[in-house]
Amino acid sequence: MAQNIKSQLDLVKQREQIADSKRSGAGNILNLGDVLNLPPTRAERVLSKINRDKGAMTEALQLEDLKRFEASMRGLQDEFKRMGVQGGIHPRTVINKSLKIDIKRCQDEITLAAPVRQDRNGTVVFRTNASHKSGDSHHIVTVEFLNFQAALAGGNITNELANQVSRGAIRFDCDCGRHRFWYRYIASVGGYAQGKPETGFPKVRNPNTKGIACKHALRVMLVLTKSPSFTRYMKDYLANYRQKPLARAKTAGKRQADSMAQTLAKESWTSKAVRRRKNAVPPADIRDAFKGGAGQSIAGTGMSPADLARAKAKAMSASDVAREIKRSVDSGKLSAEQVSAIQKILEGGK
Repeated sequence: MAQNIKSQLDLVKQREQIADSKRSGAGNILNLGDVLNLPPTRAERVLSKINRDKGAMTEALQLEDLKRFEASMRGLQDEFKRMGVQGGIHPRTVINKSLKIDIKRCQDEITLAAPVRQDRNGTVVFRTNASHKSGDSHHIVTVEFLNFQAALAGGNITNELANQVSRGAIRFDCDCGRHRFWYRYIASVGGYAQGKPETGFPKVRNPNTKGIACKHALRVMLVLTKSPSFTRYMKDYLANYRQKPLARAKTAGKRQADSMAQTLAKESWTSKAVRRRKNAVPPADIRDAFKGGAGQSIAGTGMSPADLARAKAKAMSASDVAREIKRSVDSGKLSAEQVSAIQKILEGGK
């Protein structure tokens, strides 16, 4: 690439500022929070203005659409509350909750996600390749590690500590259109949007608020959860800012960035499936974990009920697990088959 990394990041920043300016001045942005509480006649006037600027290929909005959008938004809020996603999300959850189409695009089209900039607040900028179908040469994914400052405060900088930061709660953003128009609103509702939150409901692209991450962000999540090289990167990152907490943000040179990209590309996980069934992080509440048959994967975790039972058995006393199971049975969330399967696992010891 002819441009250095800093020039590339500056161009992306300028592009984002222009896009935000156009969006803030657009007349067709639907802010549900502003419209839902209006009397019907005033809401109709707002919709009339939105419809006037809607574009030739977009259907006009009706008051019934607002009710449908509100139901979608409330369902999204309830889902995030159930998952415990508040003010941050785990990279593994991003992978497990993403749409199959985004997973496939990540697998087929995005082969690179390398860190190119870091600052003292625990924010790392990644550069990914763009799809061959795209007019862009690359995209930028920004990740804010919410446990970074706590990790700086104490404890030996080990692989375990680095992974706790990398695989712990994050906020993220991507400069691509998919994230902007499909997922940034969802990230804002979930409290894990990095940077400026999105208040415009995705009424055209994603009115059912499905999915969670674009293919570029997904490639970054894989680096965070799978890459030994990024574990080393995070250890160096922590060590640098522990020694110099007020150090300025650091942007990688082209040679350094290319070297990191080549190292990541050679790691064995890059040739494996993006989404695996297993997941080492159990949900906090067993009552929210079970869905379907005893052998099916748990929504949002990729764990089977047996996996969860084993994880709980290691982390909790048998009596505590038994109490959680009883609450689950009482609430109707566990079938007799599931209870039997879990009890057999627990009786087998830890």
